[in-house]
Amino acid sequence: MESYDVVIVGAGIAGTGLAYNLKQICPEIKVLVIEQYGVGSHAGYGYRNTYGNVIEGYNLPYVKKFKGLILQAKNHLKEESIKLEIKLDVPFYLVNYKEICKSLFERSGVKYSNDTCIKTLGKNKVLTKKGIYLFKFLVDCSGSNFFIRREKRLKMPYCYWVCKKIEKFPTVESGDYFTYIVTSDGGLKEQYPLGEEMIVAEWKFESCINPHHKKIPGLVIPCNPSTPMVMGNIAFLGDSFGNATTSAGEGIRPILETSKLLAKCIKEENLQKYPKLWNKIFLKTYLKHLATRLNQKDKIKQLEMLKEDPRSILKILRCEHVDKETIKKFPKTTLLINGLNYAALLAKHKLYEKSEFLKFQN
Repeated sequence: MESYDVVIVGAGIAGTGLAYNLKQICPEIKVLVIEQYGVGSHAGYGYRNTYGNVIEGYNLPYVKKFKGLILQAKNHLKEESIKLEIKLDVPFYLVNYKEICKSLFERSGVKYSNDTCIKTLGKNKVLTKKGIYLFKFLVDCSGSNFFIRREKRLKMPYCYWVCKKIEKFPTVESGDYFTYIVTSDGGLKEQYPLGEEMIVAEWKFESCINPHHKKIPGLVIPCNPSTPMVMGNIAFLGDSFGNATTSAGEGIRPILETSKLLAKCIKEENLQKYPKLWNKIFLKTYLKHLATRLNQKDKIKQLEMLKEDPRSILKILRCEHVDKETIKKFPKTTLLINGLNYAALLAKHKLYEKSEFLKFQN
């Protein structure tokens, strides 16, 4: 029976990012990654944007470097007329998720097993189709339908970005800007000119009160703001606690940042510190970000007020703190709606966390 300091379930961005950061922070530990479909096989929908500091910080490959983005606003995606257009001159890097996962994994040097986890045995064993592994810590990075979630019959996330369409069109356009379209009904469209082809993806923000009883079609990215869960020596890492905000410049950054945070907690052998640190660093920002998502009707109005302030728009896209002077530019009704949404999300978050905690104790 093989024994490891850390067993990671899943080899997407979360799993490979954690493997890489563990070897950077505590290279002496023994790590195993278990994945049934292959490294990067379920890493988002294939392509995403990120910033230069992520590319440089992790020395990652990228598909194309854009000079910036063209941000458009419409009432509906199918609508031809554009209500607003803003050009932002900030470098963005389009990355292929699968290639990113492979790069992180290969440089981590950890052991890999093409296998399927079946269940945990006691407090330090996991049963797979190929055998049993001993672990000091188990980190579930298997996606929105977490392996441990299934085993413990836990609730699923309640907010999602649902991918409605992904298409590739032949094109000779090799523009230096990609287009990012937002709508007042919760829609999102991305267009990436890559020279020989144009990649187009359409998304819709959806909230599900009881995800167990609603089958969501297509690819989904959970984006509910819940704290990363810890159960004894088992931790969770990935999109389903809100790491992917699906904004034009978020991409893989939040997941990699959180994987580094978790790696430090593993080095200190203190998993209980992990959700507390995450809450302190990320939760407030994500709640604010999601509060504006719920106010889709004011989306165009909010962008119009920031048209002459591209730096603040970039902060919003990056899910960063926006200063008070910028916030004062918004109408009182918009601020009130966003404030009420924030309070409701915070209350829902606390209730969600409490229910998850109680389930873990049973």
